[in-house]
Amino acid sequence: MKELLYKFEVAIGTLTKLIEVGKVFLFTIIAGRCLSITEFGIYSLLLSVAAIVAILAEFRIQDIIYKKVNSGGVVSDALGNSLLIVAVFAFAGHLVLVMISTLEFIDVGNNDIYMLYGLIFYLNISRVFKTVMLAQRDSLQIIFAELLSFIFAILYLYSSLEGGSVGLIDIVISRIVDLFILTITLLHFTLQKNHISQPSWFYIKGIMKSAAPLVLSGMAVILYQKIDQVMIKVILGYDVLGQYAANLSIVTVFSIIPMMYAQVAARRIHLDKNQIITYMRDISYLGIGLSVFLFIFGGDIVQLSFGERYIINDMIWYPLSIIPFLIATGAAAAQIIISDDRQSLIWIKSIVALLLNIILNLILIPFIGLLGAAIATSISLLVGNVISNLLISRYRDVFAIQIKSIFYRKRYE
Repeated sequence: MKELLYKFEVAIGTLTKLIEVGKVFLFTIIAGRCLSITEFGIYSLLLSVAAIVAILAEFRIQDIIYKKVNSGGVVSDALGNSLLIVAVFAFAGHLVLVMISTLEFIDVGNNDIYMLYGLIFYLNISRVFKTVMLAQRDSLQIIFAELLSFIFAILYLYSSLEGGSVGLIDIVISRIVDLFILTITLLHFTLQKNHISQPSWFYIKGIMKSAAPLVLSGMAVILYQKIDQVMIKVILGYDVLGQYAANLSIVTVFSIIPMMYAQVAARRIHLDKNQIITYMRDISYLGIGLSVFLFIFGGDIVQLSFGERYIINDMIWYPLSIIPFLIATGAAAAQIIISDDRQSLIWIKSIVALLLNIILNLILIPFIGLLGAAIATSISLLVGNVISNLLISRYRDVFAIQIKSIFYRKRYE
């Protein structure tokens, strides 16, 4: 009965995160359908640049807060201190995004879109509320808030469509509406059960010290996931970037599923270290299944979601389809490392993968175009999420767990 209850909680928690991802994906599809390929390329570059800056703007404290609350930490302290951290770094991230918008390679003609999108950084305090509510098993309230905010965003888009057409500004504003409604709704639910303590410098310093390696790692991870889109824009232009981004968005959705599951199910290994092999195996097999499905149906999903104008040569799905598995095993490995407080060196893995990805993109994109970008991303993920664990002595046991979870059926728990 206890195991059944645990699986139900994990399923609901994963569903909560999938709804969040699904909303972003639907906004991307709407953008792809309503905008020209060039405009969609501009929007895709905005999302890529903002995702990179968001690592700084959010300071990657969610995993640390989730662990603290799950381990019996005082929720009011977690809320008060993490909200202050997010607010300060959101302001810094907004400034950085605006400065980036002035760079020559952005070349959008109107940089106000970047300034407007930066408001989302402040609204990402909703992730603090979600993290606490997930730890307190309040997933159903999160689902309600996600659906409510999405309804308001769609109503805004519908009103824009009634007025003539949906443009790039409308897509960004709809995301802001979505996150604004989500934030105030989650704040309401959070304050029903908790209160927010005064921030403490000692507590903040502890969170930042624990999160700093994850920020460095996260920055490198996002860079090597998004740098190909920046380089495609520079080398091939916004039109080609729009096509590639549509295909990659499908891969991203399939990759986030095991990543979200890894985060939600991490409670298992926080409470019982004997569950590590089973935890890794479940997530790895999920990643393998999603990769196989994507290999077979990836092109069809792109056509169904975005339309024929975004279809690229089927060859691109050979390297792209392996990404969900690589993300899955990497996400599970990261949670194992965090559960043992060994994240101090995790940034090295990501930096190595980032440098490799940049080099491979520079070599491959000019010769084989988008296929080269896909190959570079897949190889760098393999190095960053698997091979690097073998090369770093402190994480060699994690590499062994990754291998055992796939090739050995015996249960170790």
